Amino acid sequence: MDGPTFEELNGEVKLPPPPSIQSLLGKMLIDMAKQPRDIWRLSAPAALLNGVSLLEYPQYYGDHPDLLAEIAAANTPLDRMLACVRWYVSTLFGSYGSRSGSSGVGFERKPYNPILGEQFYCRWPDADGDCELCAEQVSHHPPVSAFYLRNKHKKIHLHGFTAQSTSFNGTGIRVRQEGRLFLFVEEAKEEITITLPELHLFGLASCPYLEITGPALLLSTSGWAADLDFKRSGYLYGEKDTFTGVVYSNDTGVIHHDIYGSWKGQVYIKSHEEFKKSGKKSGDLFYSSPSHPIVRPTVLPISEQSELESRRVWAPVTLALIRGDYAEAERAKNDIEDRQRALRRQREHDSIPFVPRLFTFTEKFHFLPFLLDGSDGVDGDLDGDLSESGSSGSHSSQSQSSSNTSSSSLSSLSDSVPYTGRWLSNDFIAEYLPDRGL
Repeated sequence: MDGPTFEELNGEVKLPPPPSIQSLLGKMLIDMAKQPRDIWRLSAPAALLNGVSLLEYPQYYGDHPDLLAEIAAANTPLDRMLACVRWYVSTLFGSYGSRSGSSGVGFERKPYNPILGEQFYCRWPDADGDCELCAEQVSHHPPVSAFYLRNKHKKIHLHGFTAQSTSFNGTGIRVRQEGRLFLFVEEAKEEITITLPELHLFGLASCPYLEITGPALLLSTSGWAADLDFKRSGYLYGEKDTFTGVVYSNDTGVIHHDIYGSWKGQVYIKSHEEFKKSGKKSGDLFYSSPSHPIVRPTVLPISEQSELESRRVWAPVTLALIRGDYAEAERAKNDIEDRQRALRRQREHDSIPFVPRLFTFTEKFHFLPFLLDGSDGVDGDLDGDLSESGSSGSHSSQSQSSSNTSSSSLSSLSDSVPYTGRWLSNDFIAEYLPDRGL
């Protein structure tokens, strides 16, 4: 059979343009209109799949290992917060802006829904120390992915989980990202909790494209915080892919820096005093996406992967997509999903709950309870359990107010989150990652 082999799937997947995209999108619009608040259960036609499992998406947090290492190298809590904002902004292009062009068709395609227990591993060789990532699908209904990324040399660790709530509003798909990121700097004994903005998929009737909208909050145990507000482009005019933000003391509410620009282009920074005088004119360059190409990670060849690793799980579907054989891709996808349904029915029949291999759920938003050498972590909680509800609000829209900043920030973290805790990697992961042979 002509076409690529399994081993050729370890590179970037490039897919041919699907036939009659408008008719495929039209059918999906009808299906979504019938089930507007639960569309994650819908199955997309194979021709609209992008050939990558959603479980692989946390790799975008390692797109720039040098910027991640700069967080650990920063000397002061304020410098660490600024470095964290720069790193976070640098991850947005890979996460939300890179796939439509690389697919060869110029529009956003749907990733595979990971199977329960699916795993993904990769590594970035870097002069500042290798970065390593592991991820696992820890829940299927609702879908939740947990991941852990570390730079062992720089002693910086990123735990996180992604959980999405999707709905159809008649003009597009709204995706509420209900996961969290927890970045721990070991030497400074500092943790930064990061919320994620909403996503909106527009152009469903012709050429789907993704926009980031709404707030994202970065809140550090050091007392520093940053609020970022992502802007939706106008219908007829206006800049695309832009945001504004402030970095401030969460203890006093005093704003120190304003950050603004395009996460696909240039981002600028100014002291707040200068920003009040001259606005967005003549700021200092903070980050330039075009000047920082993505560093692709290394993944084991499929022949060396376990049966639960993402690229091996979905290889039959991806191979068919690359060949443009959408009927075969549909059959292969259905086979995978049917096997998973049979396994779920068997577990239910035997009363055997699914237990994730790599991650354990803990009930509070607290500091990492262990360091990677097995010793105890930092005592105490990030202001206790953040499960209480509160009204979401961005400091950016209240930049002149310095009272109640702390309480509003904490409520922003907990607003509408369906989880009162977090997923942490199991202890053995620290030594298991090097054994992957990447």
